[in-house]
Amino acid sequence: MTTEELKDFPGLEKVQKGIQRLENVAWPEYDRKMKPDQYVKRVSKIITQEFNLLPSVLKTLAPNEFKLKIFRVRALKSIKNIGLIAEHSYPPAPIAGFGRCNLPDNPVFYSSNSPKTSLIEVIKNNRERSTEYCLTRWSIRENSENFVIQHFLQSGLHPENEFQLLADSVPEQIQEPFENQLTDDQKAGLLEMMKFLDRTFVKDTTYAVSAALAHGSLYAPHDLATDILLYPSIQSKFKGVNFAIHPNFVDRCLRLTRIYIVKVTKMDLDLNEYDISFSKFGIVKKNRVFMYNIGPDRPEFEYYFKEDFKEYFPADLKFTYSRLK
Repeated sequence: MTTEELKDFPGLEKVQKGIQRLENVAWPEYDRKMKPDQYVKRVSKIITQEFNLLPSVLKTLAPNEFKLKIFRVRALKSIKNIGLIAEHSYPPAPIAGFGRCNLPDNPVFYSSNSPKTSLIEVIKNNRERSTEYCLTRWSIRENSENFVIQHFLQSGLHPENEFQLLADSVPEQIQEPFENQLTDDQKAGLLEMMKFLDRTFVKDTTYAVSAALAHGSLYAPHDLATDILLYPSIQSKFKGVNFAIHPNFVDRCLRLTRIYIVKVTKMDLDLNEYDISFSKFGIVKKNRVFMYNIGPDRPEFEYYFKEDFKEYFPADLKFTYSRLK
């Protein structure tokens, strides 16, 4: 943002009026004949005509500062060769469709820090109950460079959501860098605008705004482009948070750690009850995937299970191969 852009940024009252107009705007539909950057510019122009700029709050992290686990889920029947790491990663560009955080032919790696959130995002409210799923655990390589995260979390997270503190930190993040550049009225307007963008990001059922904002951040042509984007999980009723990760970051900085074959027979979000059966697990050694049946001859499974899922069952719960609560 330039000093001139900041100087002309409207105050709270004008921002609120601009939001009212945008609440009723007809967002453009994506046309595959259009280049992604052209579409992003069309959506961005509608926003900047009201507010003069399109801000984002970015945070740079070192690999050892990112303490979150990364889980991804795919329906087992969709996997042709479970031994190929690429099968568990983002889809190839030619088959990447239109999603909340991506435009066609421009894939992202959809995941979460919670296995339950990742599962419910794929199960879609139990419409595919009892289907087998491939649940994978990923981690960031220790020798990776610093990376950039961005979030759209100011959108009514559930009280149980552990990311509420991150959402609450936005006013402070705005306050410090713009201390001598914006008036208090402009800061209030900027915060209101960002809350609107976050709300729109998750309630946009057409994905017109969310995909444009996400693509503009993840595929930005500069070295401050977003690597990991965080946004609320609608399927988990805002109890969880999803990740959208740029494919290049996945290839260079993530590694597949473990694979689990699971069947879900119960997922009750309101009662917080889950019944998940584990039948197989896999590990990666020297760039090869080795799958094993779960049983008494594979005692290492208990170690991996506790290592990956210890946050998701009580500390005093006796270990069982078939249930995760």
